[in-house]
Amino acid sequence: MKPLWIPPPIVEQLFDHAYSEAPQEACGILGIDPDSGQVIRWIATANRAADPTRFYAIDPTALAQYLPELSDQGLQIGFYHSHPNGDPIPSVTDVSEATYPESPYLILGIKQDTRRLAAWELRYGAVTPIPLHISDLPPAPYIDESLSSRQTVAILLTGALVFSALIAIALSLLPPAPPIPT
Repeated sequence: MKPLWIPPPIVEQLFDHAYSEAPQEACGILGIDPDSGQVIRWIATANRAADPTRFYAIDPTALAQYLPELSDQGLQIGFYHSHPNGDPIPSVTDVSEATYPESPYLILGIKQDTRRLAAWELRYGAVTPIPLHISDLPPAPYIDESLSSRQTVAILLTGALVFSALIAIALSLLPPAPPIPT
């Protein structure tokens, strides 16, 4: 999975936003360059959750305003929120209410003044970590090391052929059966 690249000044601004909203969860929208994975823009939004100290809900008006704007700029959409008293791990509510499966979700943990940051893909109840690259310099080129479906089928077929050949060789090496007395 391609890393999410966040320049240090943006990381500082995101944490400033998280601290300024504590004890409520801060939240907002990220604009990400789809080619490099770099966070180009972040937009703080109001948290409209019924209990903003435990949950977040990005202001629908902000979503309606900024999602088309970021999309028109050719940017991938991402989201962020803070856990003022927790770790940067998605909660059950975060996972169940995630509605953008192609978007990274960045969580800022500021538990006991310890700053931690993690990014996640929340896809239909599955949670997958996204590598983070925090630097002014771009990450090393991303190489997708996952196998294609054709490669997987080829490996399985080769394994089956090798197994069949080993069985055939083993059977041919068995001594002849002794004669059955009558």
